[in-house]
Amino acid sequence: MQGTVDIKMGGPNESVSGYLQQQLGSVIPAFRGVLSLIVQQCLLSSMNPYIKPWRIEARRIPVAPALGSGNINGDANPAHIIYECLNNAAWGLGYAASEIDAASFQTAASTLASEQYGLSLLWEREQPLEEFIAEILRHIDGTLYVHPRTGRFVLKLARADYSLGSLLVLDPSNVIELESFSRPSEAELVNQVTVRYRDRGTDKEAAITVHDLAALELAGGVVSSVTVDYPGISNGALASRVALGDLQQLSVPLAKLTLIANRQASRLNIGEVFKFTWPELGIAQLVMRVVRVSYGTLTDGRVRLECVDDIFGMPAASYVAPTPTAWVSPLSA
Repeated sequence: MQGTVDIKMGGPNESVSGYLQQQLGSVIPAFRGVLSLIVQQCLLSSMNPYIKPWRIEARRIPVAPALGSGNINGDANPAHIIYECLNNAAWGLGYAASEIDAASFQTAASTLASEQYGLSLLWEREQPLEEFIAEILRHIDGTLYVHPRTGRFVLKLARADYSLGSLLVLDPSNVIELESFSRPSEAELVNQVTVRYRDRGTDKEAAITVHDLAALELAGGVVSSVTVDYPGISNGALASRVALGDLQQLSVPLAKLTLIANRQASRLNIGEVFKFTWPELGIAQLVMRVVRVSYGTLTDGRVRLECVDDIFGMPAASYVAPTPTAWVSPLSA
């Protein structure tokens, strides 16, 4: 391809293309609200009489004023994506900045930047924005909720970012009822996880598979395998770390707990952790993460918590890397 192409970003002050006025007449729109490429009689195809499909690589990094730069090696910081979806008045949900807990978003953005956890994902307007936000949260193992006391949106990541000594302790002194406590059997555990992602280098679907060697040895082979799609991930290094994190959750018999406690548990929110002690079951200071919470009513102040074992921290080091291609281009200069 050879020639001139005008790029029109389609902003609210976009001007009418002079080239299109010459070709189509003066009474034409400025095509605001869409991104346009205006090809000015370029030379195409050269020795091939058939025009190949056009492919364009575009990048837009959200820059939330309250969060700073959101660029992570060419990908977008997921915390910035969620913030803009909530705050943008043109196409987002239109919440004011005062309705968003900027401190929690700053903490999450810093954590994701240190993990090099950037995403490249396309939002199509046919998809409800709430579903798009949920997809981002699924990628980063995060929770978005409205704080019951401040009324602001809070972004919380499931990470090992706490001190054991500062955690609330729930035990028979403040637990009214233990509704259920269970662990999955060995037959229910997963010993192989495959993560599918979109590799930016090749612009094709790629996959990486990780195994729990101890579980494989115990089961005598692959007895349970799970495939998870993460279309927002664009590189194999991050895909391998995410795969190991998923494997860590699925290959270990995580305890599940449902209890009813007194008002001491009302300080807990979704995604937060506490220490659980229950002598009758031989449990001492088991760290649990809140999955669902019900704060009770004015006439019934009991707090109901649904929780799971906390091992959601991503591995500090990755021992898995995608195998590079051995293909060498046969074309010389």
